[in-house]
Amino acid sequence: MIAAIPNIIGWLAISFAKDTSFLYMGRLLEGFGVGVISYTVPVYIAEISPQNMRGALGSVNQLSVTIGIVLAYILGMFVPWRMLAVIGILPCTILIPGLFFIPESPRWLAKMNKMEDFETSLQVLRGFETDITSEVNDIKRAVTSANKRAAIRFQELNQKKFRMPLIVTSLPCRFLPL
Repeated sequence: MIAAIPNIIGWLAISFAKDTSFLYMGRLLEGFGVGVISYTVPVYIAEISPQNMRGALGSVNQLSVTIGIVLAYILGMFVPWRMLAVIGILPCTILIPGLFFIPESPRWLAKMNKMEDFETSLQVLRGFETDITSEVNDIKRAVTSANKRAAIRFQELNQKKFRMPLIVTSLPCRFLPL
């Protein structure tokens, strides 16, 4: 929802623009919204997908984005740009109520130690007739393993062998040769 609202406002700013400042503001809001969606959707798909279908479902997401871009270009040949901006509002407005019907990510719920909600969410995603016992155990093991990993403290990085790589990676790009 954090992404859909700036997208809607951005498309409205573009469609009702009187000067370039509204176009720039609309593009900025669109960039923010699309950036958030581009990050969260693949992560959500990866977290809710069964392991054997994860790659395929991730590819379907990217294919859908590409097909949407092609359709927008084709539609743009026949529809004025202001109307095209209004049409851009439609997917965002469908997204907002749709978010109320999708379950939370089971892996995220497990990381937050909401085990009962985690199992319920996984059961909803897999279907009520599916046995989820082995997948529940796999996710619990993965979360436990991730929680056991120790965070690296700054003192550990402040060793002579790490100093030069840390300095190089922290330099601004304009100082590095291309």
